[in-house]
Amino acid sequence: MFGNNRIQLMTDLNLLHTLATELDHDADIGEDSRDFKRLLHLLLRDETFRVKTWLSPLTNDASVTPVNIDDITWPSVVRAAWRVDPHLAVHLSQRFISQSMTKEIRRHILASPEDVMECPLAAEILLGDHLSTDLTFQLRVKF
Repeated sequence: MFGNNRIQLMTDLNLLHTLATELDHDADIGEDSRDFKRLLHLLLRDETFRVKTWLSPLTNDASVTPVNIDDITWPSVVRAAWRVDPHLAVHLSQRFISQSMTKEIRRHILASPEDVMECPLAAEILLGDHLSTDLTFQLRVKF
């Protein structure tokens, strides 16, 4: 059984490399195109890291490193993901760890909560473990 999984993982890794190479050769048509390509590259690199880790978990290979993005870049990545699909943007928080990313996702959720109304993770990001003071204006109490 493991051999079949290993063959599948090797195939997946080759497909990820091929897709990344083709994406590099694709022409930029505009700012949106560049943002979407940056997002896709980010997701491809992260998935490549995960597949390589599954293929050889004990190898200390310097080429196998997690994806790191500086805090300045996250807002544009989240905006691009939100334009593709708000749920994609919300689920970035499960794949990457960054306070600036989570803050940007939360900002988008506050601006358009109806876009992610059916996503439990969005509620978790919005509310956290306590009710924040910036949400009180949205609470309407009628007596």
